[in-house]
Amino acid sequence: MVVTGCWQSSYPPPVGTCENRDVSELRSVDGLFRAVRFTRRCGYESPTLNVSVLAKDTILPNQKGNAFAERPREGGGRGYETRLDLMWDTSGRLTIVHSPNMAVDVGATEVDGVPIEQTTLFDGGG
Repeated sequence: MVVTGCWQSSYPPPVGTCENRDVSELRSVDGLFRAVRFTRRCGYESPTLNVSVLAKDTILPNQKGNAFAERPREGGGRGYETRLDLMWDTSGRLTIVHSPNMAVDVGATEVDGVPIEQTTLFDGGG
């Protein structure tokens, strides 16, 4: 697993603009693709978790994830769900495991020929 990242300001971006932050990536077994996990924040909206599947040399665009995107919480609010895991198998399929508490905005089953399985974590609750 290769994880990359850089420092980002804790302040929200200006109203009307969005930023991708806290970027990390996991390369596919064959090395041809990357699953990029990032936090996206637009103005004063709550940050959301996103995943994009990109070819190995493609730069992450400044847009929500093409494989998975959490829907912003109604009315903003503080805090957001952070449980999201990525796993590649040897057949080239990406599995995205996320909390059942997330409101999913984008939940793709395939991106650029890469099959994607979306599943939720068991939430043991109280």
